Amino acid sequence: MRPRRRCLPASGRSPPAEDPGDIGRRDKPFADSGDGKDATPPADDTPAAKTDAMSRRFPDHATLTYEVFYGAFLAGSGDIEWSKTPGGYRLDVRLHPVFGPRLGYSSQGSIGPNGLRPSHFEATRGDQVRETADFDWEAKVLTYGRGDKKTAPLEDGAQDVFSVAFQIALKGGKSLNKNVQVTTGKKVYHYPLSVVGDADVDVDRKIPAVLVRSLSDGDTVEFWIAPDYHNFPLRIRMQDSEKTIDMKLIRLKVGNEIRLERPKQDKSHNAN
Repeated sequence: MRPRRRCLPASGRSPPAEDPGDIGRRDKPFADSGDGKDATPPADDTPAAKTDAMSRRFPDHATLTYEVFYGAFLAGSGDIEWSKTPGGYRLDVRLHPVFGPRLGYSSQGSIGPNGLRPSHFEATRGDQVRETADFDWEAKVLTYGRGDKKTAPLEDGAQDVFSVAFQIALKGGKSLNKNVQVTTGKKVYHYPLSVVGDADVDVDRKIPAVLVRSLSDGDTVEFWIAPDYHNFPLRIRMQDSEKTIDMKLIRLKVGNEIRLERPKQDKSHNAN
């Protein structure tokens, strides 16, 4: 099925059925170059351009909460916490499986005119560190793995498996249609990021999103990013030959304000 192309006007639009209390609380657009000027809407209204035109000033702090599915099975929940730090940024990812130990991932680095520049990434299982990755931008060397470390030439714009989603959020369409070097700490891939088209995501209502996809060596990674909400990923799906992990947003908190939250189910309706 061909993707829908419901293009928004270049000047942007508010999410449908918005709570009147939210009107006027939108952040001002930010320039992708980081120069502090308002972004100028592009002449076209393609999904990629939309992420530039509708990007908002990127927040200092946000927490995204997801339900996590392994295939069709609800396997637990997860949180992604984004923070700007005095020297850059930090991302903390916590996955809470229904069974088994918790999984954690952290990414930290600097922020510059070209977006995120990771310096260290690590993955943990319970309290044990599994894989790590260190980005030596001066020597242009990426060191990764566990135990016996491996090295690879570090390419401009390289990301880790979670920072890449926030690089898309921060840079909008300027981060797309590029072959991005990405590490999971265990392996190194090249993500050819491309825009598939418009796709709504259900949270507390249907939220307009742009679907970004990468296909690499039989693996698929997809991000549904929301231009009306800082380009944050409302859904992340990772699929390889062995498994599918699907993260679906149920709550978005920006600063101290809850911006999106899926209504809690009324169990009384299921009494019969």
